[in-house]
Amino acid sequence: MNICTVICCALFWSVGCNNELDRSIKIILPNDFRGEFCIVKDRDGMTADVTPEYYEFEIPESGELHIRSIDPFFKWHKLRVEHVDGRVLFDDSKDLFSNNGLSIESQGTTTGQRKTGPSSWEGSTDYDGTTMRWIVTETH
Repeated sequence: MNICTVICCALFWSVGCNNELDRSIKIILPNDFRGEFCIVKDRDGMTADVTPEYYEFEIPESGELHIRSIDPFFKWHKLRVEHVDGRVLFDDSKDLFSNNGLSIESQGTTTGQRKTGPSSWEGSTDYDGTTMRWIVTETH
């Protein structure tokens, strides 16, 4: 392998594998929230509040937040979930058992879809309707 090949490989690897932490994500739930909540990509939705430490997403009482961009979720990040009053439910960087008797579990992500023909569709996380779901339950 010549030096030019090595340099090109290193350049492509460094451009495609940025593992630098941009900022963490904070999801804020209504006090005493239980059940499923979701974040939905929607071009007409809200924008995230951005602080030096977090992208902040405040989930309304309905449990469904529509946001313009879900890009922060597809970057390397830490996640913190707390209630409006500050009680922490989950924090990647802390003790996972200090969750105030609650558990949070990801229910996965479904892609948004767009019509490509009379009876055909294609899905992608780039499309509106992409939905990320979690569920909050009591642990005792």
